[in-house]
Amino acid sequence: MVLAPERAAPQEARPTVSDGTGYAALAAMLAYPDEGAFATCRTWLSERGRGYPDAARHLREWLTALEPLDIRECQELYTRTFDLNPCCTLDIGYYLFGEDYQRGAFMAEVRSALDRCGIPCDEELPDHLPNLLRWLDHVRGTEEHVEMVAECLLPVLKKMDGAFVSPASGKQDGRGGERCPDDAGHPAKRDNPYRSLLQGIAGVLERDLMGEGRRLNDEGRRAKT
Repeated sequence: MVLAPERAAPQEARPTVSDGTGYAALAAMLAYPDEGAFATCRTWLSERGRGYPDAARHLREWLTALEPLDIRECQELYTRTFDLNPCCTLDIGYYLFGEDYQRGAFMAEVRSALDRCGIPCDEELPDHLPNLLRWLDHVRGTEEHVEMVAECLLPVLKKMDGAFVSPASGKQDGRGGERCPDDAGHPAKRDNPYRSLLQGIAGVLERDLMGEGRRLNDEGRRAKT
């Protein structure tokens, strides 16, 4: 995928959703936990849940599992799931390219795209999934949106879901390599609430992709007539 800084016939992005229910809301849920993430999820479920019933079910599972916990327990689970677990990193370039040099080129393109939209990376790498979700709000409805979701985000989310396996299953990890060592405390397992969150995000992206893909195809056909 190429995140071109200029296009021969640039498309106009649809208005950014800024009411707390767009892709940035999903990014807030997937960021390092704070109490605001739960309020964001409740708002999303109230305003958007009816239009995404399957995704809403997964997000509600995540909220129900984590909201009763102490915030420090949520943060510990988040760290064990994503930061200390190489099978389930949120840096999507790792799934797409591994340690290949192409990942560096991909991150440079993503960094440029984020800069054009004024999105800071803070302490994370440019290809950190929450960064890309926030970026999608700015390019919603464009070919960049469709390409990023279809070629990168949905394939990566599918691989990440594959990392959530029970220790006794004997399955490979999400990248098709060797599974993480068996460990009774291993966080990437089927009942991890963050699996539900990732499934919910994938559901939203997939449903939107179908709609945006049809719209762009229709516009392309009308332009040829």
